[in-house]
Amino acid sequence: MLGDYANVYAQMADEELLALVLESDELIDEARNALWIELHNRGLRQEARQTYQDHRAQKVTEQEPPEKLTTIATFNDSLGLNLARTTLEQEGIPCFVADERMNRLLSFAVGPTRLQVRECDAPRAVALLREDERMKDFVEQGY
Repeated sequence: MLGDYANVYAQMADEELLALVLESDELIDEARNALWIELHNRGLRQEARQTYQDHRAQKVTEQEPPEKLTTIATFNDSLGLNLARTTLEQEGIPCFVADERMNRLLSFAVGPTRLQVRECDAPRAVALLREDERMKDFVEQGY
């Protein structure tokens, strides 16, 4: 598979390869390895590394500070969680599942799954969940 990527990269212009470096975190391992090998073969490794580092530094400075999240509901099963998440997202409220990957793997050990929203969205999100008879019992106390 590495050879497939190497063949594609060998046909690309230097500028295209350098542009691809900016998105290299999104590539699968084989594609990323082939890209860096091609850059090395063309003598572009240092330039690519600097381009990548500059891009990463710029992304960090452009990011807004994360908004504080608060847990508004807990679920023992994915059905209720997904219903609540869909309800909120349809109303334009972004929501997040705390430790989602860990809960998928070890839900029996981690405990209930926590649904979180930005603090500024919490009152509206809780009100929406309480309107639904199927979800009102999952809403955290104190809201």
